[in-house]
Amino acid sequence: MSGRLPALVLALFAALPAAPAAAIELGVQDDPLVVRLPSAFGGFGADRLLAPDRVDALLDDLAVDTVRINLPWAQVAGAHPGDPLQLWLYEAAVDRVRARGRRVQLTLSGPAPRWATGNGRVGAYAPSARLYAAFAREVAGRLRGRIARYSIWNEPNWWNLLRPRKRAAAIYRRMFLKGSSAVRAADPAAKVLIGELAPLAQPTAATAPLRFLRRLTCSDGAWRRAGRCPRLVADGFAHHPYSLQWAPEYPGPGRDDVTTGSLRRLTRALDRLARRRALATPAGRSLPLYLTEWGYHARSVRVREPQRSAYVRRGLALAARIRRVRQVVWYQLAGPPKAAHVHWDTALLDPRGRPRPVFRAVRGWSRGRAKRPLPPVVGPAVP
Repeated sequence: MSGRLPALVLALFAALPAAPAAAIELGVQDDPLVVRLPSAFGGFGADRLLAPDRVDALLDDLAVDTVRINLPWAQVAGAHPGDPLQLWLYEAAVDRVRARGRRVQLTLSGPAPRWATGNGRVGAYAPSARLYAAFAREVAGRLRGRIARYSIWNEPNWWNLLRPRKRAAAIYRRMFLKGSSAVRAADPAAKVLIGELAPLAQPTAATAPLRFLRRLTCSDGAWRRAGRCPRLVADGFAHHPYSLQWAPEYPGPGRDDVTTGSLRRLTRALDRLARRRALATPAGRSLPLYLTEWGYHARSVRVREPQRSAYVRRGLALAARIRRVRQVVWYQLAGPPKAAHVHWDTALLDPRGRPRPVFRAVRGWSRGRAKRPLPPVVGPAVP
């Protein structure tokens, strides 16, 4: 074969148009602004933040498809089991988001009310799966037809979000089984996601996501059955692939970590679990990925502008390159007021609502992506 022929073949392939990008959703989460929580940021309530019309305009500018909201159980629960949930702020937020043509994705999160925990205190210690299912059933029933997807709990592999840590996977398994069944019974059209895991192992704070997933599915190191676990059925796997202090390509220090740079570790694990029917979609297929929290800190010592914007563009490109990724949710929209002394700030806007450079990076990516079609906006379903 002539030495020039391989070069000619490569040149021809390079001239071909790139394969179309997989359709992907852009989501945003900012509960204080979207739900208008009066006690947000330690007393600096929503009336001190951006006006609702301004929030809507910013989401329009970003071409946001989906708004994710965390619904903390203890915050809306009554004093006793069976008391009606106080959902009016969340119902109003859901209706407002949908009126602008966007999906709503709801995470049924902790903490649990004192009457539902193993130690009788508000928190995340051994929450009752039966009482959690009752909570999920009431929420899904009252919001029937208005929520696109539900997630069961938030970051169960983080030490103080589901306790005790050694039993967290088993507790989460029971909560998912009962909670997902309750949601499906109350709103059959809604999808249910599993996971919502933090990305990196931390000795005193977080179990590595793949290690947690092995415990959740009774799997050994090669993802073979290593115990008796009931089959888990979900519509997608939710994950938080932060690499806050590193480039988005950074895979994490351990082989069980999952960041934007190591998402294929997770897809391979989900493939193996689906093949043995331990965790799969209702059709028996491997779960798609929903990256339901992601971002970079605005005031990071290690990642400053313009590097932050460059990392964000690269991270979004990494996610979109994997066809199993259905969604990326940016957390959060506006930074907390300085007087609130809140240290987490991955916001696209400063506390006064002025766009940071990273806002333009996300907006540019969003406007250039292949988008998934939005559902028609209809009124609330009548129970």
